[in-house]
Order: sequence, then C-alpha cells, then structure tokens
Amino acid sequence: MLNLAPQPYRLMFRWAVTTGFRRFEVISLLLSDLPQGRSADAEVEGLVQFDLMRKGGRLCSVYAPAQLLEETWWYVLTERPRVGSNEEQPVFLTRRGLPMSRSTLSRVFRRCADAAGSKATLHHLRHTFATNVLRVLEAFERDDAPMNSIKTLQVLLGHATVRSTEIYLRALHADSAAVAEMLGYLYGDTVF
Repeated sequence: MLNLAPQPYRLMFRWAVTTGFRRFEVISLLLSDLPQGRSADAEVEGLVQFDLMRKGGRLCSVYAPAQLLEETWWYVLTERPRVGSNEEQPVFLTRRGLPMSRSTLSRVFRRCADAAGSKATLHHLRHTFATNVLRVLEAFERDDAPMNSIKTLQVLLGHATVRSTEIYLRALHADSAAVAEMLGYLYGDTVF
C-alpha cells in the first residue's frame, strides 16, 4: 500500500509507521529537527536518536531508522521544492512549496488505502508501530530482560499518561491474529 503513494507522501507514511509519529508530528517535522553529520552518526542498531517537540510541547527523544533519515535528506536535496534556506521550514512541502496540511496527508492516504482495497486509516500506521514495538518489548521481558514494556512504549509514543498507551495493549491482545495479518499486509517489503 505504501508503494502506491507518490513522494513525499510515501516517505511521510514511512515516518508514521517506523516512529509512531502522529500526522501533525510528521507534517511539523522541520529541517532543523533532522539529525545530520555527526549527530546522525550516533547510530545504534540502525536507529538514530534525536530530540523532537511532541504533543503538549514536550521535548522527547525519538528514534528513526538511519535509512529513513538518509532517504529523507535525499528527498530534501533532490525532490523537495526550493523555497529559501531557512532551517525552520517543514521537511515536507507540497509541489507549490507550501507546508503540508493534515487533511491533504489523510486524503492521500485514503486514496492509497482505497486503491489497495484497505479500510485502514492514517492513524493505523501509529497503531502498527505501537503493536510491533509492544510485541518486541514483551518478548524481551519474557527473555528476562528487565523493563516495563508499557512504560517504554508510552515514552516512544509521546503519551502524557500510561492510560493512553494502554489502549494499544488492549488492541494487541484483542485479536493478535488480525493484527499480525494487518502488519504483514502493511509492511510487506515496502517499509524498510
């Protein structure tokens, strides 16, 4: 389904599914937010950690695949409309060089989902991230790695309270076979 999206939307959808960003966080990502040079070299296990202002004005550490950062910089350097050199500009712009809107991002996702015959919404990408991360964290806990998986997921999703995060826990256990099928369909070979 992600392959059906034109750039920069495909890249934006990948940001949502690999980082758990909300759609406003994807469209609000600034050039100055993206690690580059030495800060991007601080890669661990293929992920780059950087700080980002999230919902509620909280500064949080986020983790993005190094490959996604490289592809995003490639988009910025080769395909993104040129509208000056201000680093406080959004990463993702429309063809006219205007900031992307949430409604446009949602509309493009809906068209791609419809073309693929899916009822998924853009927020499902965030849920996909959460259920994948939670499944892996729970596996680490089962292997005697001490951690609080729901609290870790809360931090990664940028939730103010653990109650919001618990919604993802209920969703994972409600019908994990359906979740696994959806993840296989969404991911395929297109995300990484």
